Amino acid sequence: MEFIIRSAEDSDFESILKLMQDFAQQDGIDPTSVNFNESSFLRYGFGPERCFCCDLGLVDGKVISYTMYSIRYSGITGTPILYLEDIYISSQYRNLGLGKSLMDHTIKVAESRNCARMEWVVDADNISAKEFYKHIGAHPMEELRTFRLQVNPNENS
Repeated sequence: MEFIIRSAEDSDFESILKLMQDFAQQDGIDPTSVNFNESSFLRYGFGPERCFCCDLGLVDGKVISYTMYSIRYSGITGTPILYLEDIYISSQYRNLGLGKSLMDHTIKVAESRNCARMEWVVDADNISAKEFYKHIGAHPMEELRTFRLQVNPNENS
């Protein structure tokens, strides 16, 4: 089995959408409610308003995973921070060390961009993910809570 990680290309939309729908279904969300669309993918992933990066994991040429992240700035540290929006691996490829490879790759991206740290949100019920993150040296920020404010009623969040 050959595992390769590469940057997403504009032609990868359908593969990423399928993985996102699988991810949603795994989390108990109707996969048809995923509002990720090709126009938004191209606009915000490859156009002048680019605000996210996406890397894909391939096994023997087949897209089986993705990470989606963006770079933020911390005034406290005076440095960038990599925010990991999603990391997902198709269920049949889990527990093979590929998640560790994806995280190692993303850590290298953060290092190459002089990020002070990486941050992400984990569903409170996702015990296996929390254990995996602790195993790689991450720690939960129990004192922090996520807040969300809808600022554009025409956009989904």
